[in-house]
Amino acid sequence: MKHPENTAELIEENRRLKGRISELESLKEGYTREKDLLLSIFEATSPLTGEAFMRSLTKELATVLKVRYALIGEVIDDRKKVITLALWANGEFVPNIVYGLAGTPCDNVVNQVMRYYPCDIRKLFPEDRFLVEMDVESYIGVPLFDPGGNALGVMAALHDGPIEDAEKAKTLFKFFAVRAGVELQRMRSEEALRKSEASLANAQRMANLGNWDWDIAKNELSWSDEIYRIFGVAPRKFGATFDAFLGYVHPEDRKFVRWSVDEALGSRKPYSIDHRILLPDNTVKVVHEQGEVAFDEAGKPVRMNGTVQDVTGLKRAEEELRKYKERLEDLVEERTAELKDVNLRLEREISDRKKALEKLLESEQKYRGLYESTRDGIARTDMEGNFLDCNQALLDMLGYTKDEMLKLSYKQITPAKWLEVSAEKIKNHVMARGYSDLYEKEYIRKDGTVCPISIRAWLKRDAEGNPFEMWGIVRDITDLKKAGEDIKKLNLELKDNIAKLEEANGELEAFNYSLAHDLSSPLRVIDGFSKMIEKHYSEKLDEEGKEFIKTVRGSAQKMGELISALLHLSRLGKSEIRKAAVDMAGTARSLSEELKAASPGRDIEFRIKELPSAFGEPTLIRQAFFNLMTNAVKFTKPREKPVIEVGGSDAENENVYYVKDNGIGFDMKYARQVFGVFKRLHTEKEFEGTGVGLAIVQRIVQRHGGRVRAEGAVDHGATFYFSLPKG
Repeated sequence: MKHPENTAELIEENRRLKGRISELESLKEGYTREKDLLLSIFEATSPLTGEAFMRSLTKELATVLKVRYALIGEVIDDRKKVITLALWANGEFVPNIVYGLAGTPCDNVVNQVMRYYPCDIRKLFPEDRFLVEMDVESYIGVPLFDPGGNALGVMAALHDGPIEDAEKAKTLFKFFAVRAGVELQRMRSEEALRKSEASLANAQRMANLGNWDWDIAKNELSWSDEIYRIFGVAPRKFGATFDAFLGYVHPEDRKFVRWSVDEALGSRKPYSIDHRILLPDNTVKVVHEQGEVAFDEAGKPVRMNGTVQDVTGLKRAEEELRKYKERLEDLVEERTAELKDVNLRLEREISDRKKALEKLLESEQKYRGLYESTRDGIARTDMEGNFLDCNQALLDMLGYTKDEMLKLSYKQITPAKWLEVSAEKIKNHVMARGYSDLYEKEYIRKDGTVCPISIRAWLKRDAEGNPFEMWGIVRDITDLKKAGEDIKKLNLELKDNIAKLEEANGELEAFNYSLAHDLSSPLRVIDGFSKMIEKHYSEKLDEEGKEFIKTVRGSAQKMGELISALLHLSRLGKSEIRKAAVDMAGTARSLSEELKAASPGRDIEFRIKELPSAFGEPTLIRQAFFNLMTNAVKFTKPREKPVIEVGGSDAENENVYYVKDNGIGFDMKYARQVFGVFKRLHTEKEFEGTGVGLAIVQRIVQRHGGRVRAEGAVDHGATFYFSLPKG
């Protein structure tokens, strides 16, 4: 039989055990409800990303916690303001708002940790007008962090009474704050990536420069958008292989381009070449191409491409996500298979985020490399003209350091006389249509000297279409300007020399005319007196004396012929040219008949070909033809069967005529000499003449704006050409 006191103790112990069991069952039920609640919200939000995720999570939190208001916001403006990404109010989404953090419960959350105010929230923050307008009493909020511990935003719930289950709210907020922070960071990364890629594409367009990458093993060739524009081909029409690229190289350059690439692969050195490309519309362009080869450990070329970012934040993000994964695994270690799926999905999100950041880094590196390597200066300014950034080429051009340049505006380095021009270009071109044409102005270097430049500017707008900065490409044209001045100077000197030459030629012609005229009278006297001696005193002279008189008369007559020829040549430079249509074929036939009649006993064959009509002074043109044909008659005397051919052709801006013979010809080393005055290639005993006939031809043709030339070979005849302008 048990003692009463022992029975009482057992009863009391049994009561306590039942109470403990009841507590454990209650905890189990609460834990199960909490698990189901987490799974419910997770299932609703996990398939979503971006704004859709934010809106779904906000709605689910408001519904589960039974509160009137819930929001997720991003801190902006140096953590002075918040812009809501999702705002749930009274059972529906309302437009997002921007509000200042100062004096609000969200300010305490962003700057510290989770905050819960069960009541009197309006009294605690009397300056927060939104609390008054929403008529709320309680508030719970949690900060959203990036992997580096920097506050990105805030997640909060508000109610017009006490929050029904504050502990449940805290648990939910702690759990989903990490997910929301990761998503907000991903959204920021995607936006940064979009802006960086847009900047890279814009920089390539302004410079007319693109980048390419060739996977040699796979024979896959990728181009940036700018190269597609340069080659005038759409991506869908490009074969994306090296051979497809060669198809756009000009046929005459393909062998050279292929050799250059093979040489780079074999010598393990970069290559830099110029070559032509042929666009689909047959337009030919010249491109400058350079490439560098990458090799694997075995020395085999694996990649070729033409044309660094601190990863500390990325490493921190990976560490934070690893710790979060461990905490999450501890929490759901013995729970359900559904919670294990959370980790798998988070890992995929982390991988996507890492790839996005890596892509952003790669894009930024490509952009910076192109930006700094171009030989032209590139600058970015705000809408007031203050420099935001510039490349090394512009710094070298003007002599400033980067820090010095970023403290200036373009107005401070522009001479006063160019400020109005710059303002007009920005107003009427850049602001009106988004870009300016290439125009010239000047910049002032750091040392005070003036640098002439050519510049083209572009306008950049934000997503709403508002202009926020300007880009410009600047080229130093100092050498170009100097070359222009040198050309002007040379042209002035050339005009002066031409004037002096014309004056000297005029004086020389006047002297020749005067000399020839003055010599004519003494020669006539000599010839006259010699003739009288021969007539009246011939019987008193012996044979030798008679021969002397004959020689004197012959020399005087020959000198007279030479003087007459010189006078004729001199008058050609002074006579007025009255142009008219000339029947060249008729002229040639008429002259051939005259020359046949003047050459009795010779069987000369004239071959008159088709000759286009000429436009010139008829008498002078006939004289030129006569001299050339007479010349051919003279130098075919040794031939038993002389043949003289006269022909012509119709060229683009002129008519070309020729006289060809089968005479004795001449050595081509004397081709330029034959048109000189008294430049005879044979003695007078061999062939008669004054040595002025071809010079007269040259003078006549030149006065008509034409050209003369001669071709020949010793004992194989000669051909004399002259051209006359049309009209």
